[in-house]
Amino acid sequence: MIKKTSLLIGTIFALISFPAVSAGIDKKAKTVYCKNLLGDISVQMNIANSEHKERAKLSKEMRKSVAAKDKKQFKDLEKEMRKFAMREEFTRNELKAMAVMWNAFCK
Repeated sequence: MIKKTSLLIGTIFALISFPAVSAGIDKKAKTVYCKNLLGDISVQMNIANSEHKERAKLSKEMRKSVAAKDKKQFKDLEKEMRKFAMREEFTRNELKAMAVMWNAFCK
């Protein structure tokens, strides 16, 4: 997974660094693109922040179920934590991709 992400980021950076690609975007279009990208980054950051808060609540519930020795509740919470981890990974990958674009065009 890391190799694929690195390859994707490297490819995007290589394409953007070509003068023909970067010269094709005029200043006005670049401003609009950066503004829209900033909005998308803000949305993803808010999603990541809310996921972090929800994960803290979920881990607190897991600790309570371990203390109460409730195996069924623990298994249910464990499934939910796995789903949560996949969502967080997706959000992180989205932010990484947006960060590359921000650094290439808007910095």
